[in-house]
Amino acid sequence: YRQEQQFARLGVPLSRQTLANWMIHGADKWLRLLYHRMHEHLLKQDILHADETTVQVLREPGRSAETTSY
Repeated sequence: YRQEQQFARLGVPLSRQTLANWMIHGADKWLRLLYHRMHEHLLKQDILHADETTVQVLREPGRSAETTSY
């Protein structure tokens, strides 16, 4: 929202959808190699740790708000 407003003040009307698409494209193009390398490295480890903190999701399709989500 803030970036959309900053661009608008500069006279460049860009929608949030356009900005989001740029982020997705950039992440897909430039971070894919890093992601795959990290994935390969993690799969070689004997032990992996994960954060299993529970959160409450208010609008999750097919689940009540009291359902435990991770």
